[in-house]
Amino acid sequence: MGWIALAMLAVTSLELYLLLAVGDLLGFWPTIALVLGTALLGGYLLKREGLRVFREWQRALAEMRMPEEGITSGLLVLVGGTLLMTPGVLSDLTGILLLIPPIRLVVARLIEARVRARMERGGGVGSVFDFRVVTPQGAYGRRRVVDVDGVVVEDREVRAPGPPRARVGGEVLEGEVVDTTTRRLERGE
Repeated sequence: MGWIALAMLAVTSLELYLLLAVGDLLGFWPTIALVLGTALLGGYLLKREGLRVFREWQRALAEMRMPEEGITSGLLVLVGGTLLMTPGVLSDLTGILLLIPPIRLVVARLIEARVRARMERGGGVGSVFDFRVVTPQGAYGRRRVVDVDGVVVEDREVRAPGPPRARVGGEVLEGEVVDTTTRRLERGE
């Protein structure tokens, strides 16, 4: 978490430096006009691009197909417009780039590929197949499916008596299996 704070401090310092440099180059009032102009442009482009992406999603869903621009691209429209409304030269340039559709699609694909790679590796963002049951008594960790032919006698949550334990050693399987076909195993089977 410390590196995020450091990165934010560095970006803010760079933004301030660039804004002061532009102020020295253009003067005070033109710099103020530039900041306000990019904020208004950001709001307009955010609305226009956001509506365009939303309409494309609606059209694609009505035609029962996946939209060309996915959720990541839609989020990048939001980020780009927000960056344009934020005062600063670097944020304005980044915001403009994110609102240009071909550049946004490339950035979205790069982000999606990175997230997919992390998910396949099993790190960071987690996995779609990571089922965890969390109750007020604590997390039970990953559940594995045990498929058994039988009859469900009672479907209920089983809680161990006493206070919740933070750690359980080994694999724990709780349940009751009633076999409707009982047969005796003979020696040698």
